[in-house]
This record gives sequence, structure tokens and C-alpha cells, in this order.
Amino acid sequence: MKLKESPVLVSIVHLVLWPVKLLALWIFLRGHHLPGGGFIAGLVMAGAVALLRGMAYGYEEAVRLLDIPFPAVLGLGLAVATVTVLGPALLGHPVMKHAFGRLSLPLLGEVEWATAVLFDLGVFVVVVGTVKAILLQIGAGKAREPGRPGAGERGAMPIRLRR
Repeated sequence: MKLKESPVLVSIVHLVLWPVKLLALWIFLRGHHLPGGGFIAGLVMAGAVALLRGMAYGYEEAVRLLDIPFPAVLGLGLAVATVTVLGPALLGHPVMKHAFGRLSLPLLGEVEWATAVLFDLGVFVVVVGTVKAILLQIGAGKAREPGRPGAGERGAMPIRLRR
């Protein structure tokens, strides 16, 4: 049985999804100076995409939107993080030695760069891939249970308390 999409929930997701993605980007970019970084930004991004879109459009839409194989995402994130950690050792520097500096860009002016951002990017990709896989596995299990909202169905199940 397929229930109709809730227009209220769909409207709220449309309003909230991009600001939440921008929040994740902001948390990611401030991570090497202040609290934040790839881990927290990855949790925010995966939660926004998997949970919000999954609630509004159902399990199948969340799977379609995030149709990237988990091993590929995990491998890419681990490769980026590993290269930024071990790369300096190959050049004769200590492990995890990060470089930083300033660039002068035409429209942006003076911009700071740091290789620590690459490590955070690897962590971000690993966290997004892992949380996506976990949330979609939970959703797939619920979609297979009879009488539960899941594939093609929307809405929360009422809580039944045993007496």
C-alpha cells in the first residue's frame, strides 16, 4: 500500500534541507580553527540527506538519492585521510605534518589554506558513507516488516504499549 506524500512534510523538508547542508559546510570549514570538522559535518550532512529526504519521500527515494556503493565511499574517504596522514612521511617529514599558508585570490582576497582540511574531507566522506549505510540498512529492515511504513509508504507508526 502506498500512502500519499504529506505536503506539509515535503514543504518543510524543502525549506530546511539546504540550510542544513550549508550548516554542515560551515561546520566543516571552521573545523581546523574551532570546534567542528569532518566528523560532525558528516553526521549533519548524512542526517539531513538520509533522514529528512527519507521521511518526506520514503525509503526508496533516499536510496535513489544516495545510490553510491558504500565500499567506494568508504575507500575514497580512507584513501584521502591516509594520504594526508602518511604523505608527509614519504617526503621526509613527520607523520601527520600539515602544511598551511595564505593565497591571494582575485575576488576573495587573502585566503588561508591548510592540508588539515584534506584530512577532514576524508573523515567527512567516511562518516557520510557509514551513516548513510547504517540509516538505509535500518530503513530497509523496517521496509521489509509487514504492517510497517517503509518502501513506498510514508508516516510514523503509532506506538502501542503492552499491558
